[in-house]
Amino acid sequence: MPQITSRFLSLIQHIDASGYIFDTLRYTPHEPYKIIQQDKYLLFEIAKETTNPFWASSLASEGNNSLKDFVIKPLEKTQKVVLYYFKKKQPEIIDGEKWYADGMIEEWTFNNETEARYDKKWIKLQ
Repeated sequence: MPQITSRFLSLIQHIDASGYIFDTLRYTPHEPYKIIQQDKYLLFEIAKETTNPFWASSLASEGNNSLKDFVIKPLEKTQKVVLYYFKKKQPEIIDGEKWYADGMIEEWTFNNETEARYDKKWIKLQ
């Protein structure tokens, strides 16, 4: 049974075909990751509470709930967050040093499409 969606796998395959590979330097055994291997790709499932939106909202002052209401409430129903770290296969040489372009993508999954959409009451139009 696939542990990631076919769309996410297709995106990873596109990244791979564009000159990037899995970034093994990002793997740290002490992190609270669940390792997922799908096809030839290595991914990490993490708790949603450790993602950037949840981390950033934890920095908001106690009296300021707007960030938590706008960012966190819509994401509370997240079922799973999977990360894929990648880096350029061939480094650029800058001032005689090797530099690897790198990045990460996340797949956030929900029970259904309705849960995955922002509720209009959380979005303030300018």
